[in-house]
Amino acid sequence: IRDRDREEPTLFSIFKFEIYKNLFEQQIPDMQIRLRILNNMMAENFYLFFFKELASNPNKYTNDCSSYHNVNCVDIIIKSMNDAIAKFESLEDKSWGAIHAQYYAHIPFSMSNVLRPFFDWSTPASGSKNTINVAPQGYNFYEQTGWIDSRHSANYKLISEGDKGWYSIDTGNSGSVFSDHYFDLNENHLNQKLI
Repeated sequence: IRDRDREEPTLFSIFKFEIYKNLFEQQIPDMQIRLRILNNMMAENFYLFFFKELASNPNKYTNDCSSYHNVNCVDIIIKSMNDAIAKFESLEDKSWGAIHAQYYAHIPFSMSNVLRPFFDWSTPASGSKNTINVAPQGYNFYEQTGWIDSRHSANYKLISEGDKGWYSIDTGNSGSVFSDHYFDLNENHLNQKLI
């Protein structure tokens, strides 16, 4: 079973979004700025470290979650998990691929509202920041759209043996939207089929 068909990554990613949303809410009131700051590798390492610390010494964090304001860390985690469970249970399709999309922008056409639907593509995505199939989650539009988008991925795979080689790319071999080969290799790429 591929992770895009599983439900666990969906709940975990919604939980991460809720943590990002609730953490430092008073210090950084603009949620978009807060998401940009917290949804990076340094913040990811911090909260994984924090959960590990919390599990080993829960009483240490029952008072202040930060030195900036008096918020109970455990309360933030519980509130974030409860909010995540409520959102998760409201989803019709709970699979990771149903809310996580790999987005393919075709610059400069992506900048035009008229041309974007013809040039930009999106497919259900697997992976996350923490997997070999890298597809970092972007939460910038999650509240408005219900989609967690990924704009970066391991989109080219190559195996070389002497003078022979096999590859896989997640789009196609043509940059022309009118070509049959504009986006024809995606399914093979998602199924790890090399050509």
